[in-house]
Amino acid sequence: LAHWSIPVVAMLALLSASWLLLITGVLALALGSIERNGGRASARAGWMLVVLLVVFLAPIIALVTPTAPPVPVDQPRIGWLMSPITGTMEIVRDRAELGVAARVFPQQARMLVAIGCVGLALLLIARALEVARARDRA
Repeated sequence: LAHWSIPVVAMLALLSASWLLLITGVLALALGSIERNGGRASARAGWMLVVLLVVFLAPIIALVTPTAPPVPVDQPRIGWLMSPITGTMEIVRDRAELGVAARVFPQQARMLVAIGCVGLALLLIARALEVARARDRA
């Protein structure tokens, strides 16, 4: 339908998995923090704001900053991967000038792996905090 190659579809899957890990890590920290604070509404609202900022901060910054010179189609716009919204647009960006409907770059894969690693680190931190809390209660 879109004439995307297997690497493009795989990069979209990596984008989804990386952002899934990141959001899961933030939510794990949030749930632990909310539990420690007794479920106060202010803690829940604060963490909701954090989750929204993680997803929407990059597009908001792009909207309010002056426009940068256009990036040639033979180069990736790595900053666009800082949000799952703009990341999808970057991966499937029309690269007809290069003779393909869309093309992936190694820099994109590295950035998405880094995002996934941050999410995994957040999950591990949340787990460590949970274990420490359980030991304190015991």
